[in-house]
Amino acid sequence: MQFYALPDTLKGEIGKLENLIIQYERKEADSLELKAHRVPFGVYEQRDYGYMVRVRCAGGGITVDQLRRVAELSQQFGRETLHITTRQEVQIHDVTLSDVIPVMRGLYDTGLSSRGGGGNTVRNIMASPHSGIAGKEEFDVIPWSSALTTRLISEPDSWLLPRKYKIAFSNGTEEHVNARFTDLGFIAVTKDGKKGFTVYTAGGLGRKPAEGKLLHDFILPEESYIVAKAIKNLFLKHGNRRNKHAARLRFLWNTLGEREFIRLYEGERELLAREPANNLSPYPPDSAEPVINTEKEEPSGEEFKQWKKRYVQEQARPGLYSITLPVQLGDLPLDGAFALCDFLEKPGGDHLRLTMEQNILVINIQSATLALLFHTLRDHFPLMEKPKFLGSSVACTGSETCRLGICRPQDLLKAVQKKLELSDVDTDALSGLTFKISGCPNSCGQHMTADIGLYGRASRSGENLYPAYTVTAGVRNTDGALRLARPIGDIPARNIPDFMTEFCSLYTGIKAKYTSFADYIDDTGKTEVKALCEKFSNIPGIHEKKAFFLDWGTRELFSVKNSGGGECSAGLYDLIEFDINRAKAVRRTIRQTDSEEKQMEKLYAMTASAARALLITRGIEAQSEEQVYTACDEYFIQTGLVSEAYSKLMDAVRTGDNAWLKNHLELAEEFVTAIEGLYATMDNTLGFKGEQTAAESKERPESEGDRDGISKTYETHDFRGVPCPMNFVKTKLLLSAMDSGALLEVLLDDGEPIENVPFSVKYEGHTIVSTENRGGYWSLLIRKK
Repeated sequence: MQFYALPDTLKGEIGKLENLIIQYERKEADSLELKAHRVPFGVYEQRDYGYMVRVRCAGGGITVDQLRRVAELSQQFGRETLHITTRQEVQIHDVTLSDVIPVMRGLYDTGLSSRGGGGNTVRNIMASPHSGIAGKEEFDVIPWSSALTTRLISEPDSWLLPRKYKIAFSNGTEEHVNARFTDLGFIAVTKDGKKGFTVYTAGGLGRKPAEGKLLHDFILPEESYIVAKAIKNLFLKHGNRRNKHAARLRFLWNTLGEREFIRLYEGERELLAREPANNLSPYPPDSAEPVINTEKEEPSGEEFKQWKKRYVQEQARPGLYSITLPVQLGDLPLDGAFALCDFLEKPGGDHLRLTMEQNILVINIQSATLALLFHTLRDHFPLMEKPKFLGSSVACTGSETCRLGICRPQDLLKAVQKKLELSDVDTDALSGLTFKISGCPNSCGQHMTADIGLYGRASRSGENLYPAYTVTAGVRNTDGALRLARPIGDIPARNIPDFMTEFCSLYTGIKAKYTSFADYIDDTGKTEVKALCEKFSNIPGIHEKKAFFLDWGTRELFSVKNSGGGECSAGLYDLIEFDINRAKAVRRTIRQTDSEEKQMEKLYAMTASAARALLITRGIEAQSEEQVYTACDEYFIQTGLVSEAYSKLMDAVRTGDNAWLKNHLELAEEFVTAIEGLYATMDNTLGFKGEQTAAESKERPESEGDRDGISKTYETHDFRGVPCPMNFVKTKLLLSAMDSGALLEVLLDDGEPIENVPFSVKYEGHTIVSTENRGGYWSLLIRKK
């Protein structure tokens, strides 16, 4: 059995990728050409070693035989753990490039594929893990998620989209797959005695999240392919292919406007509805017989009873149970995978589901078998003996392996778990509370959909960077009251375990008063959480407590130098926002001080933060506050980007004219608002509304290039000695002033600059023509997109 059918063309496509890998290893194909083909196959280069292969598991379903084969492939070609993702997939890590094809063929032979695991494709279609077994659900949606997977992955244009296309099915009771917060979400409903779906579209997470918009109040299940295909056609024809940062479906909704989006969609849907073949038929997985082991082990001990209370749930069919196997950080050791497969081997069928919490749901287990399962698997799944709150918390991999990561959320989650276990907090009382951490604002840890969430950012104390997290809370995931979690406050990473311990202690004391965590946030919770954020927001000097300037799990001083295998600027926006937010925080209290001297201190601090915030967009590294004020005046005031009235303010803070400043406090407050407003207009080229972006770097003599058959004139700019991410910012500014197709050569230091800048340039869509080692430094030749 399997949860979807593989397309007939897949075997040939794997062969094409194999030929390209062979050409690349012979240096007959370049890395960009290879990347363009391997990424849609779910093959990603890891930060430190090898490649990762994502395995599509439609609706989170994977059979026992399939899981065993995936584990065998990882044992042979990868590492000793599999990774379960928040998109209900499995990943094989540390695969060499030459072993990628044997892994794909091994997956193919067992009915699995990595196709669509990455790139601008139809991604893994998700479904409620309890679908078909829950006591309270509208109906089983997995046959429909499997059928839609089978149809869409067989279509060639599913791999040619402007950006990724994510789809989810909810069984209509509890929302386990964020169907209201994704590109296309189907929510099971019953209307007038008929089963069908309510449909949402143009939602999503990431740096610019959005709640989904209601597309249909009700459609029949067989119409789900027509709807998904119509949205896909609309996306193909009108999606933004120029700017990947604004290419998701939610941005298209904003660009077109609701009325035009719906008009174009309805046109596509009407055409598809004319063909009866476009009605979808369910693709049900094989039924599974209940697991009955002949070996008997009587239930005994408090540990078993506690485990059963935490992780065992009765199914709709009397006498059958589902068990959540908590997998620490989603990392499943191969011995645990094999032990689970051995336990379930004889019955076969549909017994395994993967969850968004990166756990495994085992279904169709008889009561008499529960004790044996507990005693057989407890050594392989240590979190089975921990409270459910600890076993269901989520953290993405972060900067440890992800090129876009800023912080290390997995190490932080371990620290939080340890702190809570050592405290007197009743963590069993937190069952049902969701806690998720992302290493950056991109939401791979799905923090915006958690009751309490965190996302990593870079913050600054003086000239030193330190890891920090923004706290989010208050998600509502029901029809008519849809709301993503909202940011509440910022905390240094080192203080998060103490913050979470105090918060959990507070919440367990008042939880019984509220029907949901969102109700608590809307009542007194937001104020209480914000107060805790402020309590734990203080950062000591680096010489007082160096640990605050180290991320969890590392002994190196915190840096964003390795962030962004697509953007050195991963921490760039955080640094801007940190200065703006700090200026705003001072502004809120500046009139509450009890002395003129303290008010002046706050005025200087507020103005310095606001003036410095946007200097990085001009490639300026000011070494003193005097330089900050001078540069802000030159690049933002004298150019007319903000009012010329602030020029006198810059002079006053630069010269220490307290008498003038005392009488112009309101102007200083307005300056913060002006800088924040200017930042809101900043585009992806680091330019601002109303200006033409131009490079401010001094031009060097033009060079005659003859490299890899290219013989053209191009500018050369020397950025040796310029650290990350400033070298990337300067390169970005130069490119923004050039014509499409023009060439630019930049000279970079060995080490971090040459490791990071090329990735960032490629992520922006430009072409790396060549890199040349010139003995101690590098030449990077770029063609503007």
